[in-house]
Amino acid sequence: MRILALSTAIAAAMTMNATAASVAVFPANTVNLLSAQGDAISALMLQTYPQVAGETPIMFNMAKAAIDSAKGNYVTAAHVLGVDEYVIINAVGFDARIQVEAIRFNADGKQIFATRMKAPGMDAMPDVIDTLASALFAKKPAVAESKVTATVVEEEAPPQPKRSNTILKGVQFSMIYPLVVKYKCDPMVTIGYSMKFDNKKYFAGIFAGALLSTRLDDTINYGYSGITIDLGAGWYPAPNANIGPYLSFGISPRVYLNDLFTSSNNGGISIGILPHVDIGFIAPRFMRTKFIAALTIGVNALPVHFSEISK
Repeated sequence: MRILALSTAIAAAMTMNATAASVAVFPANTVNLLSAQGDAISALMLQTYPQVAGETPIMFNMAKAAIDSAKGNYVTAAHVLGVDEYVIINAVGFDARIQVEAIRFNADGKQIFATRMKAPGMDAMPDVIDTLASALFAKKPAVAESKVTATVVEEEAPPQPKRSNTILKGVQFSMIYPLVVKYKCDPMVTIGYSMKFDNKKYFAGIFAGALLSTRLDDTINYGYSGITIDLGAGWYPAPNANIGPYLSFGISPRVYLNDLFTSSNNGGISIGILPHVDIGFIAPRFMRTKFIAALTIGVNALPVHFSEISK
């Protein structure tokens, strides 16, 4: 009796103003969302769609009471309200986005048009509802008619991994082949700690470690070891590529300890500064574990004093 009385009251109210109300928006059907969020989505549609369609809306609380009294039967509720058409919204919440489907019906329950969009959250919902309302009236897909902000448009595209302000840390190894006019030198290896601050398009890096001379054969007569610090910055030509090529520039202050691990008659210390250019790649950029390879070309800005090895 209570439900019947509520329905009768609504019908009586609508009888007095039947010609003014022509569209209703019923409470949204929600999954993984709060009921208040569903009501907010429906209320936004109620504000927007009648303006786009040039129709007069019925109050949301009356539409909510009507669907309750009709036990979920939309056609019955629409007849009780006396509207010409109504809109149903289905909203599903995910971890970082909400998918919203809007369906337009005539008063007899015949579907007129349906469309859907994805929103990155409730903050973007007004823009999404504006687009859905225009699409419902024009009977065109929402994305094709999208006038929403750039943030929402990006959510309609395939999601891109987050990659801003990434810090890459780890142990770095490298091989160095010195080319010196009139001298033949031992190759060197470097080992140390590397840290790279990686943004979407650019990065900055720092390395600190040791230079270690190697002896490949007895025909190589000169060599040096030492310690080094490297400071640099780079640029990604293809910032969205998972295998990310890069170009970087840097400067490396060095202290050379001549023949630290060889039998030299003339030990000594040299100070060096090595400006350099790097061409390399990082892969895969958007996963936790990464592999970095690079070709480095540099020239010592200060002279290095070599020590001849005793044979």
